[in-house]
Amino acid sequence: MAASIQGSTWSSGALWHYGGLALAVIILIGLAVLLTWLIRSQMAIRRAVGERFAGKNVLLIDRTAHFFGLESAGLRQFRGKGMLVLSDEELFFIMLISKSRISIPLPLITGIENPRSFLGKSLFKPLLKVNFRTEQGSEDSVAWYIKDLDQVQDQLEKALGR
Repeated sequence: MAASIQGSTWSSGALWHYGGLALAVIILIGLAVLLTWLIRSQMAIRRAVGERFAGKNVLLIDRTAHFFGLESAGLRQFRGKGMLVLSDEELFFIMLISKSRISIPLPLITGIENPRSFLGKSLFKPLLKVNFRTEQGSEDSVAWYIKDLDQVQDQLEKALGR
């Protein structure tokens, strides 16, 4: 049975066609909004990093570091991409979506490792795990997946004087 609108007949095929077209438009608008939001978030992070490190000696910036977590925060935390910055004073990370920040003064770093998993999460590739003492004196660690792990690790070891 066909629906009738002001004397014209619509088949179910036409309704599917226009419904699919409307859905595609909604999806495209959603993707455009998401892309705009991601670009603005990335620009805000770059601005925040620029302000934080203005006039400081930045040794390395990795804009695609993938955060695996902070050991002291436990298993229930989000992974996510962000910007990892190494200066001659600290190792700093800011996450793209949540804007969470981690700052580890270089003198508090106690070791560097390359496990393939951290806090039960893995990409089956070596990670950059940084062991450090907190300002309160307890031991903690954090890990990231870094595309160019060797370069970042070499720069970090040089900054630590190892």
